Amino acid sequence: MNIKPASINVSINLQMVDATDGHTPETGLAITDIDMTYIRPGAAAVKADATALAAVADPHADNKAIEIGAANAPGVYRFDFPDAAFASGVSFVTLAVVCAGCQPVCVNVTLSAAQTGDCYTVVTDVTSGNAAISNDIGAIAEDVTSIFADTDEMQAGLASPAEPSGLAATGYEMLHQLFGRFFYKNTMTATKLTSYDSADAANTEQTIVDDGTTQTVEQAASLV
Repeated sequence: MNIKPASINVSINLQMVDATDGHTPETGLAITDIDMTYIRPGAAAVKADATALAAVADPHADNKAIEIGAANAPGVYRFDFPDAAFASGVSFVTLAVVCAGCQPVCVNVTLSAAQTGDCYTVVTDVTSGNAAISNDIGAIAEDVTSIFADTDEMQAGLASPAEPSGLAATGYEMLHQLFGRFFYKNTMTATKLTSYDSADAANTEQTIVDDGTTQTVEQAASLV
């Protein structure tokens, strides 16, 4: 059940059932035998002895109750809880109704306003018991901002990537030189492998050593 914080004149219908079998509706209860209690988080329970309303259609009156109708709604009673139960400042309130011979009835009522605007505003409202969520969202927002900044930097680099000059120093340059090894000009003599860039300029060279058994291509060296 959800009720807007600071609501006034709240009446709630609850069914009272037999304490022994747990399901038979209890009709004709003496209202003055019923205790009405509300418990707000962090506060002591507030109990009141219910008194009877004269009629079902009567206006709300604190800590009063009445049977709705034994024939059409057996065991259902209207309970008028005081405004203090629903005051702002907590996220929920527990309502309890107790009567001899009946199963106790407890209902947790969420105190939250209806969503009317940006859900981000509601979730980050620390006065609604969402302080932890608010802090987490703040941390996520900072991370996302950092990611956007890094992405912008990456995009700027990708927009006009520079061809490596000499030995590759970054992941992009390594990939570019690997591509060049297969698709750009390369020349090889008995002692040297030379790689060229897209402008057909010599970029790196690798010494080739052949001892008659094994041919070894040494680590590349820059020609720029």
